[in-house]
Amino acid sequence: MIIKQSDTEKFLYFYEINCDLMQSDKVSLHNLLKALNNFNQKGYIIFNIQSLNSGRIVSNAYFINIRYEKDKKSIAIEEEINSLFNYEVLNKSVIHLNHLNCILWRANFSENFYNMTPDSDIFLSLSNYNFQDLSKFSVQFDKTLRLNQVDFHQLKPNLFFIEEKILFLILDFYNPIEISRILEKFFSKYFVIILILNMEEYNKLIESSEIRLLENIKTINFRDFIEFNINKLKYEFILENS
Repeated sequence: MIIKQSDTEKFLYFYEINCDLMQSDKVSLHNLLKALNNFNQKGYIIFNIQSLNSGRIVSNAYFINIRYEKDKKSIAIEEEINSLFNYEVLNKSVIHLNHLNCILWRANFSENFYNMTPDSDIFLSLSNYNFQDLSKFSVQFDKTLRLNQVDFHQLKPNLFFIEEKILFLILDFYNPIEISRILEKFFSKYFVIILILNMEEYNKLIESSEIRLLENIKTINFRDFIEFNINKLKYEFILENS
């Protein structure tokens, strides 16, 4: 598609995005955006999410690549991206005249939809935290505490003593030995928050009868953490076992 404005021309190319790859964590939205930026591409990514009468939630996404006349011979971004990720992430589409209104309204222009599962994490990779790397996450958590002026001491790379009353333990997998050791030493004195970054490993934690029966412990996963108000750590509040 060519858009003319005064003496300038814009060339618009449309690519459908394989949302299944994002839901299966094979390609994250963050890495796709980073790759497009590294290839010096300009444009927009449009997401459409619909709730059907059947109760299913489906999604569709596409990338509008904007090029200027001098860039007409630029790289084939579809081939570059698909080669980089070793998956068919982008699929070039031809926009028919009767679909122009869809572009103006940022609506879907194809019939290809992808089922969204309840635990879909398409947008999670855009978070400021790196949930895939415990050491990087701990550094980011440290920075967040400082920015929010929360008083804390870092006892270990993944263990924080906050406001003289809360122990905040961060794990990337369920480690009953480490958890038991910390509870044995500190449980009678302080509140304990246990964050497990991996969802499957978190489920192992909450299935533990030992943890479920204890009070003054809050167990959270990475989704809970995104909605967690860090400033609450500075004030008195009741910790509920989850």
